[in-house]
Amino acid sequence: MLNNMKLRSKLLAAFLAVGIIPFAVIGISSLMKARSALSNQAFSQLEAVREIKKAQIEKYFEERKGDMGVLVETVGTLREEAFEKLAAVRQIKRTAVERYFQTIQNQIVTFSRDRMIVDAMREYRESFRSFRKDNNLSGADVDRMRRELLTYYSNEFSAEYRKQNDGRSPDIETYFRQLDDDSIALQYYYIQANKNPLGSKHQLDRADDSSRYSK
Repeated sequence: MLNNMKLRSKLLAAFLAVGIIPFAVIGISSLMKARSALSNQAFSQLEAVREIKKAQIEKYFEERKGDMGVLVETVGTLREEAFEKLAAVRQIKRTAVERYFQTIQNQIVTFSRDRMIVDAMREYRESFRSFRKDNNLSGADVDRMRRELLTYYSNEFSAEYRKQNDGRSPDIETYFRQLDDDSIALQYYYIQANKNPLGSKHQLDRADDSSRYSK
């Protein structure tokens, strides 16, 4: 085929081959270098982004660490303040209780030196022991009073006790075993036979209820 071509055509083909081949080689080489450069640039950008994100994350956790430190210090401060307040309240309550008992002690000392109170306590002790005899109360009367008083404590009194003590019930049986006949008789008239409602038993009017103390 080359033998049949003219010299002019052969020279033209040779010139084209000489020009195209280096151009192709240069183009391919340039393409490879450009591809490598772009790849390196992309990796560099990714590394830069990675470092930026790393710095941001480290900064975030460092800030959170600082916040935790501040929070721990705040909790410690609040705890110390709470303990200080509790200690102050405890001291105030202690002082109040001590002052109350001191007042009671002073009153007891004062009353113990009052001749009228001493005589009244002696008369009360004598009246307490003579109450059943003065009112002609028999053993059967005391037994009836005991049953009625026990019913009062088990029903009305226990209901109010549970209401004011988170549902806990009083130990009525143990309490009643400690009462003698004189105590039962007096409690019957002062509590069970007292027409005033629970909580106002102290308002018993002896003039109105004097008939209850005699048969």
